[in-house]
Amino acid sequence: MVLKEFGLDGKVAIVTGASRGIGKAIAFIMAEAGANIVAAARTASALEQTAKEIRQLGRKCLAVPTDVTKLAQVEKMVDKAIAEFGKIDILVNNAGIDLRKPAVAVKGASAGSVLTMEEWNKVLDTNLHAAFFCCQAVGRHMIKQESGKVINIGADEGEHDGLNDVAYAVSKAALLRFTKALAEEWTPYHINVNMMTPGLQRTDIWKNPELAPKENERRLQAMTTPLGRWGELREAGLLAVFLASDASNYMTGEVIRLGGSGIDSH
Repeated sequence: MVLKEFGLDGKVAIVTGASRGIGKAIAFIMAEAGANIVAAARTASALEQTAKEIRQLGRKCLAVPTDVTKLAQVEKMVDKAIAEFGKIDILVNNAGIDLRKPAVAVKGASAGSVLTMEEWNKVLDTNLHAAFFCCQAVGRHMIKQESGKVINIGADEGEHDGLNDVAYAVSKAALLRFTKALAEEWTPYHINVNMMTPGLQRTDIWKNPELAPKENERRLQAMTTPLGRWGELREAGLLAVFLASDASNYMTGEVIRLGGSGIDSH
């Protein structure tokens, strides 16, 4: 028998970036745990597939195609969630992109390989500003109901250096500080704000489309963790369920890591 504190029965969760990868896994496993889901992502067809799989579990799923870097679209998505379910208990800020380019031209690098201002802004808009937009829009409702769980998806690069990863690292470091600051700001309203870093997961964000498949796989395999294996998407989803449940009520402003990724090997 599962302890009731770990269940999400009757809860409503918004998950961004829910059309694939970690976001899809989190949405699906939260539905398994009893939650109804509002799935947000830019690709409508993939989003509908997520919704279809969740509905097969007997849960409700509202699929809302959304560009979370656009405040107006975020507010519209949240309005639809409230109209459908009447409340929002959980927000998972999962939408994110990585773009590995050097900040300046280095030896052996072509001029076109240098990070541009447009690319810098795109990474920060997706990984940081979108989370702020979602927290603002959802936070108004959580503050009124004086309860809520916010889960921001971080990365090891937010605390450790990463090669040619300055934009991604800065966005995740800022998201970490945002998590801790918001946790303190929203404590009086019984809203828990935490971050989870999923470690190495076999998702598209780790793949370089410019590399041949075999070379891509070789480079992926070269990225090791202390446990010596890739993380499973289901494991990331289970941690998210814990952070969304009553079992984590005494946690806020925390950063929880999977895969031993918090061990400093740098």
